[in-house]
Amino acid sequence: MKKQAILLIHFGTTHDDTREKTIDAFRKKVELSFADWDVFEAFTSRMIIKRLKARGIVKQNPLELLQELKEQGYTHIYVQTSHILHGIEYENLKEELASYKKEFEEIKMGEPLLSSVEDYKQVVSALGKRQKTVENQVVVYIGHGTEHAANASYSMMRYVFFQEGYSPFFMGTVEGYPEFPEVLKEIQVQYPLEKPKVILKPFMFVAGEHAKNDIAVDWKKAFEEAGFVVSDVVLEGLGEILEIQDIFMKHLQEAIENQRESIAEYKKKLS
Repeated sequence: MKKQAILLIHFGTTHDDTREKTIDAFRKKVELSFADWDVFEAFTSRMIIKRLKARGIVKQNPLELLQELKEQGYTHIYVQTSHILHGIEYENLKEELASYKKEFEEIKMGEPLLSSVEDYKQVVSALGKRQKTVENQVVVYIGHGTEHAANASYSMMRYVFFQEGYSPFFMGTVEGYPEFPEVLKEIQVQYPLEKPKVILKPFMFVAGEHAKNDIAVDWKKAFEEAGFVVSDVVLEGLGEILEIQDIFMKHLQEAIENQRESIAEYKKKLS
């Protein structure tokens, strides 16, 4: 007998305020859309799990939860993460899920936020409509960054912003490329005669540690030391935005319906 579950996986956060607005809100959205399904949740960051446990908040990691679901007799597992791109964390999770492939009749994972050109355009549309700019003002979104080749996704975001008519929107990263010096140089090239006012926003699912420290403190200070006025720091995680949630929901639905075909499957059609 088929027994299926949806597994939502996040890096996690210790900040209750942003967790309620993002991780908890997304779970409620999934539970409403899949009312007949069992929905579970796991965090990938062992450090965050440990810190939450010390506060009496218990979160499982993916392998612990998969083992539990196996023991409970689930046969079909559909996973959706809140990862932004195909980076190291996403690839590691794929490997963990693959280790349980023989334990279930089916285990499928949805794509991260940015996995197709259409995804990029939808994200740009959602963010562009949410933050209108005025003359001599720029918006700088700052992601986490990764050593994985998928870090190029941030540069593509900036390109799509520009192509879709949102040239005052820039992209930076905390631990990848472009970092602050590259973003600063790009703004100076686009605005050679005067310094525009700057709005800083996280390009992260949750507005947690990185948003409240690296962005609201370090990046703000760096821009001010460069002579810019930071008019606002908006600590809003991407997971708070309904249109962004909808993209993740679309990817989950595609995984369930097997709509995304692999490159191998695509090549078979051409041969």
